[in-house]
Amino acid sequence: HVIEHLHNGDKVVEGLIKKLKPGGRMYVEYPGQRSTRLPSMYGTLNFYDDPTHVRIYSTSELGNLFKNSGCKVLQKGMRRNGWFIAAMPFRVVTTLVRGKKLQGNIFWDLLGFAEYLWVEKN
Repeated sequence: HVIEHLHNGDKVVEGLIKKLKPGGRMYVEYPGQRSTRLPSMYGTLNFYDDPTHVRIYSTSELGNLFKNSGCKVLQKGMRRNGWFIAAMPFRVVTTLVRGKKLQGNIFWDLLGFAEYLWVEKN
């Protein structure tokens, strides 16, 4: 999660693509459009909870950027890691038992906070 913190994240991605050799792969993950509609929570559950977030991207926008830069999209979508979702109740309980404050990122995979693209340079 970097590009959402940059005013020129798309230009940074284009620069990274130029560094890829043919067959080279890149994984990009970022808060998705859905994150703007999630409730606010300590540790960022809503895109706007983090004051350093400057830009929201869509999968189609970044997919087009990659395609126009000579890459093919191998996989894209909402990040939903089953292991993180399965571990969520344990993480919630252990956080509370330790007297710590729950952070929004514990719920990212369950609620669909992040989107990703997995691409390969032609």
